[in-house]
Amino acid sequence: MKLNWRNSLVCAALAAMAVPVWAASESAQFMVDQPTTIGGYTLQPGDYDLKADKSKNEVTVEQNGEVLTKVPCTWIQLPQKADATQVITDQSKVTELDFNGRTDAAKLSQ
Repeated sequence: MKLNWRNSLVCAALAAMAVPVWAASESAQFMVDQPTTIGGYTLQPGDYDLKADKSKNEVTVEQNGEVLTKVPCTWIQLPQKADATQVITDQSKVTELDFNGRTDAAKLSQ
């Protein structure tokens, strides 16, 4: 099969458009052992996926592939890269998501 320059250009353009989508979202696994709130929604004990979307400024909370809620967030700059992906809580409230190797973090609206 012979590829011409137009096909190569189209493939390169599609790949370039997809890169911002990959960079725009991050996810964190979150295991809850006691009722915990996130943006006014109460999470019962269990395992959750938190997906932060930088382009929408929101965090989506999922459990078993089902969207439970979406919470607004703002993006803040950490003083240094996070050592690990972690969910920060304060008095059983999720307040922030830090992502391994990144200096930007999702600060949740309460």
